[in-house]
Amino acid sequence: MAFQISGEVPFGDDIRRIAREQIDRAVSESRDRSMPDDERIHSIRKRCKKLRGLLRLVRPSLGDTYERENAYFRDVARALSPLRDVHVTLAAFDAVLAHSDGEVERGRFAPLRQRLMGPDGRLADAAPRFADVGGRMEAAGERVAAWPLGDATGPEAWRSGFERTYRQARRSLAAAYREPAAERFHDWRKRVKYHWYHLRLLSPLWERAVAARAEAANGLGELLGQHHDLAVLREALLGRASAGVGAGLAGSFVALVDRHRAHLEATARPLGMRLFAETPSRIGIRYERYWAAWSEELAGRTATVGPAIRASA
Repeated sequence: MAFQISGEVPFGDDIRRIAREQIDRAVSESRDRSMPDDERIHSIRKRCKKLRGLLRLVRPSLGDTYERENAYFRDVARALSPLRDVHVTLAAFDAVLAHSDGEVERGRFAPLRQRLMGPDGRLADAAPRFADVGGRMEAAGERVAAWPLGDATGPEAWRSGFERTYRQARRSLAAAYREPAAERFHDWRKRVKYHWYHLRLLSPLWERAVAARAEAANGLGELLGQHHDLAVLREALLGRASAGVGAGLAGSFVALVDRHRAHLEATARPLGMRLFAETPSRIGIRYERYWAAWSEELAGRTATVGPAIRASA
């Protein structure tokens, strides 16, 4: 099923169902050697982020379980970070060249790209890392049934978590532009992503309206993801990549990276201002009203299905 609540079962059961689906798919992908390694890395890490977003939505109900499970899925994703960085660094390198197309000679920076790739261009230690991640996710799946989600079935189960994540994203936006730094933009990106996951989870409340907001949040998250990848690339350029090719060549490319980052920052700001224009309480109230309308729709469908079944009997 899609990454969203269904309304067909109690809310807590829906949350557990969504969690098990993401965990089961991550386990399957960890063992699927037919998938390219970069796709497996990206997909499994994304599932960990979805799970952490899910936990944030119902955080008040989980108590201490939230801290343990959130840290657990964070660490699973980090186990694949060294493999991810190789891929995203090269992709970011190529994106900078594409952004500067016609202004620089690509061949000039070929030695720099080769240094980023490594001596043989292959990922190291991929198989044991995937096996380790698969085992960890299997263990997590066994704990989902015990998540203490309580008896809350309405907005009291999710509104506090929804508002909290939104508030954090709003504050991170202000912090990123008040004192621009790669770490601040990366923190904003994480908060935007979690808000996006919450929108996806709650999209059945009003598909048309929530889908438009989710699309905007996804677009902003992608921009900030590119910004983070450029930060990873910049660090590599000033470190291992400059060895053997000269600091001058690496420095020239860093200047291109910084220009591209500035462009992304300027593009992201108005998008963020629009997306996080409301106060947390106002958007919380609005989504609670969406829930009330959705609940009436579900009740109406149930009421009409019963007579229809009796009439056809």
